[in-house]
Amino acid sequence: MNDRLDRCARDWGVTVESTLDTQSSILAFGTRDDRAVVLKVVRAPGDEWRAGEILAGSRPPGRAHGQLPPAHVPSRSRPHPSGPIMDHPHLVLARVYEHIEPIDRGERYEDPLDDALKQRGAGRVTGGGSQLDELGAITFADLEIELADLDGALQVVAGALEAAGAPEGSELLLASDERVLRTFGKLQCLAVFLDGTSLPDEVYAELDFDAVVEELGAAAGEGSFRGFWQGPEETGLFFFGPDAEAMLARVEPALRRLPIGQNARIVVRHGKPSLNPREIRLPRH
Repeated sequence: MNDRLDRCARDWGVTVESTLDTQSSILAFGTRDDRAVVLKVVRAPGDEWRAGEILAGSRPPGRAHGQLPPAHVPSRSRPHPSGPIMDHPHLVLARVYEHIEPIDRGERYEDPLDDALKQRGAGRVTGGGSQLDELGAITFADLEIELADLDGALQVVAGALEAAGAPEGSELLLASDERVLRTFGKLQCLAVFLDGTSLPDEVYAELDFDAVVEELGAAAGEGSFRGFWQGPEETGLFFFGPDAEAMLARVEPALRRLPIGQNARIVVRHGKPSLNPREIRLPRH
């Protein structure tokens, strides 16, 4: 088991700092490129092991927030001087309702936002974290921000994050009481959850995961695919665009043609519950 954990850590370039043993897996907490990550290694074959076959040969193992109780997991902080920063007195959270891994969150949102704020002297990003559900999926991610004011600086934040692809329903909240200061975001998410446990063995044996992602991504729209999540029984693929219903109309026929599309679960407007998501279950062939 430790040998498999070591291989996962090497594959992902993760420095493991601590581990947590559970009945079904080992969780390893560490850093990669100065950012915190969690690796999960399953102990023995079973439903959860089979779920990984969807990704076999296509992605390195690990980098999954798995099987933790619902919790907010801080995953990145930026060094800054001690004591109050008087020119940036307002502590704000930017909350984006999507499944986005810590490294991706930093590259997509934190770094461009930090640059935009510093260029204007409007503030800076100080860290971030992820909210996990009972299966370890990320329900939303927070960016921790210090701002010079709650007027123009908020507009800079919203504009920079929308330019980076923030989804509809994203929020700027006052950190002290999580009061919503404004909402932002323009894109909608179409989430496709592939059955990782109950399909015939030959479906998984013959699966080319990269080809599936490429075909569905082409149907959803250029640049729409934003990542995946590997759960105990499903693997989620997340596509973003201006209209989730339009993406569904293009993606569903392609998914129905694929063996791995059997019993797939599709969520239109996946993310914030107030966006009125709807769910579709595809038939088996």
